[in-house]
Amino acid sequence: MAPTIDDGYDTPDDLPDEMVDTDGSESDCDDEFEVEQILNRRTIKGKTQYLIRWKGYSRKHDSWEPSSSVSSPKSVRDYNKKLRSAHGCVTLADALHRDGYESVLEYDTCHQFSAYLASQPMGNLSRSNHEGLQPSDPGEAMKAVVELQRKQKVSGNPAEWVQGYTDEFNSVSKLRLRELSPEEAARVRAEELVPRLRMILEAKRDGRKKGRLILQGFLEPRSWDGGVATDSPVAYMGTIRALLAKSGKSDVISQRDVSVAFLQSTEYAADEPKRYVSYAAYKGAQERMYELLGPLYGQRSASRRWYETFAGWLTSKEMGFIQGRNEPCLFRHPETGLVVVLYVDDVLSRGSEHDTDAFHLALGKRFKCKPEERLAVDHQLDFLGFTLTKSFVNDSPAIYIDQEESMISFLSKFERKQLKPRACPMPTNSLLHSDASPLSENATALYKHAVGTLNYFSKCIRFDIAHAVSRLSSKMSCPDVGSWKSLMHLLGYLNVTTDFRIGGVIGDTDDFAFYADSDHAGDKLSSSRSQTGYILFLNEFPVEWCSRKQPLTSTSPAEAEIYAMKEAVQSARLLQWVAEEMGMVVDWPFTIYTDSSQAHSFQHNTCPNSKIRGCFDLRDKCVQELRDKGVVKSVKIPRDLNVADLLTHCLPKSKFSEILERARNLRYYNCTAACVFKHVYTVQLHSST
Repeated sequence: MAPTIDDGYDTPDDLPDEMVDTDGSESDCDDEFEVEQILNRRTIKGKTQYLIRWKGYSRKHDSWEPSSSVSSPKSVRDYNKKLRSAHGCVTLADALHRDGYESVLEYDTCHQFSAYLASQPMGNLSRSNHEGLQPSDPGEAMKAVVELQRKQKVSGNPAEWVQGYTDEFNSVSKLRLRELSPEEAARVRAEELVPRLRMILEAKRDGRKKGRLILQGFLEPRSWDGGVATDSPVAYMGTIRALLAKSGKSDVISQRDVSVAFLQSTEYAADEPKRYVSYAAYKGAQERMYELLGPLYGQRSASRRWYETFAGWLTSKEMGFIQGRNEPCLFRHPETGLVVVLYVDDVLSRGSEHDTDAFHLALGKRFKCKPEERLAVDHQLDFLGFTLTKSFVNDSPAIYIDQEESMISFLSKFERKQLKPRACPMPTNSLLHSDASPLSENATALYKHAVGTLNYFSKCIRFDIAHAVSRLSSKMSCPDVGSWKSLMHLLGYLNVTTDFRIGGVIGDTDDFAFYADSDHAGDKLSSSRSQTGYILFLNEFPVEWCSRKQPLTSTSPAEAEIYAMKEAVQSARLLQWVAEEMGMVVDWPFTIYTDSSQAHSFQHNTCPNSKIRGCFDLRDKCVQELRDKGVVKSVKIPRDLNVADLLTHCLPKSKFSEILERARNLRYYNCTAACVFKHVYTVQLHSST
């Protein structure tokens, strides 16, 4: 059994001059050495031992001795007085010197952490009814942090990480762990599969240094799942953008982060199988055994149980929210109209000020949360890695989203000063295929990392780079020098557009505009498959877009355009269904704009004997829905007005800038275009009816 540091509270002020040997052990030699100082005390199997600093000897000769070998009662009394004066805490100087950390840590680090410990009440230090040092004890915590920093390559002063480590372990221990007795632990080791816990050090964007105690999920027994699904829904990114874009000038937009959400999930029921875990703070530390009382980070089912806990509370009679069917992370109150979106443990809401106040009051009572934040002109929100800002345009509120901070952080890995400024992401595809020489192993890894990150940006707000990122992604399996040059060109464009944002003015009604396009076999050097592109707007706010290769090769531009329209219609229907679940008034059929005469003709069923016969089975449900005039109607527009061109073609800087400006000021350009092409639209609409 590992030793435990005695807290000194039960030690009398005075000891008898003669100390009785209680463990029957004898000294290894007959020589008597003079005690200079007692550094620490521990108990093993009920027997007391002291860590002795011998007079005339260095620290490396410090040794643990049974109480019977200590012939200096004064040293024992001095040591006990020192314990009481420190309120029962073991000083770090002794703990670190005892454990040999002077060679690992700087001297001032030890003393900084000693000051921290001196400021902590005894109740902050973890204790157990079982023997042995607890992982959150001072010396043990420091040992663990130093080893974790080395293994995880985490920089910083170890003393700065100990608070986060200790807080996390104590929090998880209180909410999720019951330490087993030695007898229970022995039985569990022999009969059960016991996965290990692991501590992760996390540096937060706000400078906080946290620990995260997780279960190593790859060791988790399948029997723990209970034969039920473990996947958990996550809010559709388009849902979040639609929530921000919807009408409601006086609405309050607020966000809140549920603290340690998975630890606030409903605990395991009494009739569920018992689950056991183990934890060793560092290599060589005692492995402790625990019963796991509820979900923990790292488990397969943890996110699902948290989602069910939160959704169950919102849809209870007490709260009265209705959960979305098409978007299960969307909740709306039928009476107040307050809308709530859950993204794992981040909560975004929109509604009146009164209803928002009531919701957050109830949320704070049910779950431990961080303080609520509200979007205002003088207060931005950081949500899911992007920034929400509010301003006024002609006395009307406008909401915008940007990722400037994240983008700058990403570009800093590529020496921003060396990136040449570019006016567009990918003017042609010739650079992409200019050099087929393979990249080095390190350059290949960096290319994959960069393109993976760019995919994230392109799905959040950067629709302007979606087409370029799609082309670069086609080279992920085997990037070459040409693809690297194209990547650098794209980074040069991003470097001068870090302040790019999407958003718009919030009005009194909700208006939708959907655009679809394709580029038939536009990149034959990579693939003969065509590119699908579509972009969906709500109140001039781009809320959903896509640029990707079609799964099959199209035999004609008409087939490629029809397939692109079909995908756009599918996404548009989903968006409108989710909008209805938010309480928006949606008009059916909706209009989708295309610059393809063939796609327009196909949707209106005017040419059943056209050359695309045999490409689509007209009996398929998806084709019938595409041609259902009660759901969707297509309108042909000139190519110059189709902003989806941005998502399908490599565009030179002048054309790219023109279309991007149109997409970012859709309402103005649509009004202008409506005047110019009013006669064309009228003729088309009459012919379609």
